[in-house]
Parts: sequence; C-alpha cells; structure tokens
Amino acid sequence: MKKAILILIAGLLWSGNVYAENLATINVKELTKLKTEQIIELINNKKLYGHYDKKSFEGSNFFEEYHTDKKYITVIENTKKKYTGKWKAKNNKLCYIFDKSDCIRIYVNPKKTDTIYFVSKNNKIFAIANRWENLK
Repeated sequence: MKKAILILIAGLLWSGNVYAENLATINVKELTKLKTEQIIELINNKKLYGHYDKKSFEGSNFFEEYHTDKKYITVIENTKKKYTGKWKAKNNKLCYIFDKSDCIRIYVNPKKTDTIYFVSKNNKIFAIANRWENLK
C-alpha cells in the first residue's frame, strides 16, 4: 500500500510540473522548423502557456496571447510583469514588435506535437509552450 501511495505521489508531482523539460538538452536539429503559414495557423487567436529557460526571466512560467488583430500580450508569472505589443509572422519567423522588432523561429517536435519550441537567433531554445487554448 505504501508503495502504491508513493507511486501516486511521484506521478502527481511529475504531472504537475508541466514545464520541467530541460531546454538545454534538446537538440534543435531534431525539431521541425515551422513556415510562416504554419506559425500563423498555430498561434493566431491562441493563448499559450509555457516556461522560459533558467537564463530567461529566471525560468519563470508565462502565458502569451496572440490576437487576430496582431495584438500580443505576455505575462511572466514570477514577476507579474505584463508586456504588450504586436506580433507578425514573416519569412518563417515570429516577430514581436515593441519599441523595436525582434524575430525568433518556432519549432515543433514531429514525435511530440504538443510542445512549441521558441528558438533565438543563436539557435538556442529559450522557451517552450506545451498548453494552448483558443482566445474567447
């Protein structure tokens, strides 16, 4: 009985830590880069939930909203900071427009399609999102 309870507790702890994937161990070459149209289809009118790597916002959880009018909102959970701007997909990249424009690449794992990988210019994964829903 004790063993069953320990297994249950371990399973709950593991499943509750949705964003615990170690981003530094993921090989970008094993992922599939999305094209412009695929990026739009994936994020337009969606709210994404994810996690930054430890170097970005101290590994905090976040949520992002990508509105159909190209409005963009992100909230970083540990600081409660909210950022707003515009988003645009072009040249197979996702671009954020705040004071200046910055573009990143979006990847998915063909074997694990429930995760979106955000990849910086230096080819490093800095965040993942593995839960999303339609905006209301």
